[in-house]
Amino acid sequence: MARKVKISVLSGHRPNQYNGEMKVDLAIKAMKDYWTNELQQAVNEKSDVVLLPEACDRFLDLEPSFAKEFHETKIHIMPEFFAKYAKEHKITIVYSGKLEKTNSSVVFDQDGNTVSTYDKVFPMIEEINVGIIPGTDAIISSFNNIKKAGFAICFDLNFDELRQQYIDLGSEVIFFSSMFHGGFQQELWAYSTRSFFVSSIFGKQSRIMAPNGSILASTSNYNTHCSAVVNLDSVLVHLDHNNNKLPAIKKKYGDKIIVDDTGYLGSIMIYNELEDRTINDIVKEFKLELLDDYFNRSRDYISNFLKSID
Repeated sequence: MARKVKISVLSGHRPNQYNGEMKVDLAIKAMKDYWTNELQQAVNEKSDVVLLPEACDRFLDLEPSFAKEFHETKIHIMPEFFAKYAKEHKITIVYSGKLEKTNSSVVFDQDGNTVSTYDKVFPMIEEINVGIIPGTDAIISSFNNIKKAGFAICFDLNFDELRQQYIDLGSEVIFFSSMFHGGFQQELWAYSTRSFFVSSIFGKQSRIMAPNGSILASTSNYNTHCSAVVNLDSVLVHLDHNNNKLPAIKKKYGDKIIVDDTGYLGSIMIYNELEDRTINDIVKEFKLELLDDYFNRSRDYISNFLKSID
């Protein structure tokens, strides 16, 4: 049966300037007011999960001594604010901020509990020099209808070893909070990890993307919020040896099975909307070969062939 989760992304410019009196309590109130207003958009959408951009509760223009005072106070107050908001509005919040010694993504569930904390594995050298301690590994978390959620923050996107960990862990959704967009690397991560890729990029285009690169939702120069329903009861297959089976699937199940072909890739997404069957039931019924099974079969065939001609 369909396994759906509604995801919202908020990637606005946050209050990067603070023009009020240099008092920490007033600055924190301004930050809370901003996010109370922004988060209402996800609540209005009746979303299950909302993703925020990197360092979402940081002002960019504070005088250094005041910035230090603000940071040392907000690391105890702002996470509590987001947890309380999540509980009050029954929405899961993926918060991204600099904590005491880490640059982290923290998941607050619909009861306000901390489900997981991911510490940025590849902070920039400049971050380390101001006291940020790198995380050690990718993590997988489970919340709402997502069984295997992974995380990455900004500079992380450049490192194949972290991406490989998510491949090995079998992530199905990756939440990316950042001030850096990453360009085509977003598509690379989505396709290579076989994961839906959800990005919240501070002040830039953010997207909810399927593993085959299809854009399910996107922010724009006009709108810094987007939402999409993601159906995780889906598979990625290659058209080779599967294409001739698609007409029979559609004939039997009609619009309850959705086929998404982006073109040129050779790989397609198949989504299951049936209430009494899972996508794995469809795979077995029509003897579909999953993408990675096909690639592994090809590897084995070539390896065995080369051995046979030695």
